[in-house]
Amino acid sequence: MVDEYREHYRSVDIWSNYALTRPFGQAWISHELMTARALNRTEHYAFFRKADIVHVVASSMSVGENEVALIGVHHNGTAGEFGEPERRHLQRLIPHLQRALQMRSTFLTQAIRRDMALAALDSLVTPLLLTDASGKVLYANRPAVELLRRDQGLLERQGRLCCESPEMTHKLLARIGENSRREIIFRRPSELWALAVPRAGGRPLSVRVAPVQAGELGAIASVPMAMLLVSDGEQGSAQVESLQALFGLTPAEARLASELANGDDLDTIAFRKGVSKHTIRSMLKTVMLKTSTHRQGELVSLVLRYAMVPPP
Repeated sequence: MVDEYREHYRSVDIWSNYALTRPFGQAWISHELMTARALNRTEHYAFFRKADIVHVVASSMSVGENEVALIGVHHNGTAGEFGEPERRHLQRLIPHLQRALQMRSTFLTQAIRRDMALAALDSLVTPLLLTDASGKVLYANRPAVELLRRDQGLLERQGRLCCESPEMTHKLLARIGENSRREIIFRRPSELWALAVPRAGGRPLSVRVAPVQAGELGAIASVPMAMLLVSDGEQGSAQVESLQALFGLTPAEARLASELANGDDLDTIAFRKGVSKHTIRSMLKTVMLKTSTHRQGELVSLVLRYAMVPPP
């Protein structure tokens, strides 16, 4: 009940409502907002009297897009009306308070964007990692964390990526380094570089490495980074359903696109399905037509970019 009482009187705060009609950034004394006689006739006066709030010096400020802040300093009845000295004090404070609130608004907006982006990345089916040029892990979404925890094929040692063999580690780090070079970042390649990473007791991991374009994100523009998309063959079902929903593919067409994205070649797919390579090529042409792609590598890139989320 106390919270409801407080919220009700906040919504009918006479001084606040009048302050919002005045020019922003100016300090106002209570009688300039409303005379004492007029205030006594309002519903809000009952709250003021109970809280012993009689006088105010106040201001309103614009702190962001569609966002306004109010400040009010109150006196009780025995303290007397505010005067010019108090107005000047508040007037000197207003620019500093406004800048602080504007910074808070900006930080809050960025925090919301960050949280939304991280939630979206965690919802992906495909493990995704961001590393610096040396292979240091800067970010791993939830599927990537689970993949690294299994400690098979792709490993994390002292915060850096490595593989089960030194030779494969060298290849992976070289690919990451290549994709972190600025000339690669600005060239914006249309396809992702792929690497098959062997792992004990399972099929190889398909690791796609791509440069990260920071765009307008000034905070990360100075840090060369690479993005790794890992396919372990275990998210195929959800990927197939996503491909069907996104591009209107049949189940067989979606499985073909998923298998190509997971690193299989046409000969392997044809042998596993017990059909001719000509049949698989014909189906591939239909898939590329539906996805508006013209090369197999372009199709694979498209699948990895847009078919990583679970279907609705």
